[in-house]
Amino acid sequence: MKEYVKMEIYFPKEDYDTIEEYINHVSSVKRIDKLLHEDITIKDFIIGATRREIENVKNINEVFCELKYRGYVRPIKLKNNFKDILKSMGLKQLDLEDMTGIGNSDISGIVNNRKIISLDHFLRIWIALGCPDISKIFYVENKRENFSKK
Repeated sequence: MKEYVKMEIYFPKEDYDTIEEYINHVSSVKRIDKLLHEDITIKDFIIGATRREIENVKNINEVFCELKYRGYVRPIKLKNNFKDILKSMGLKQLDLEDMTGIGNSDISGIVNNRKIISLDHFLRIWIALGCPDISKIFYVENKRENFSKK
């Protein structure tokens, strides 16, 4: 069973208003699309954002630990999960080609991790796929198990 800690936090009014505006927009869009049965609360947003940030920190720490283990000299083999993301969305490489304007051979090379992705191609693909969490897109190939304990 998880243990919980109560926290009291203060936000600048401008930030709070921005969060509230965003939540109202997302809630109304998801209600229209019948993806949401209850409104999202500011508490839900803050908890979700905190969890995402913790996952990002873990992912970044993993990459830095790998770099440290390799002595900062050897390049890491950073790979992408675009193939799995496409599959989970019910999309094919041809759909991604149409959505991004990137040629078929480039899409195939990127999705199958045979080609290093340029920033331009990454941004086009990332936006076309709805801006998924970066920590869900990339992983380090052949990383050691428990390397962060050394």
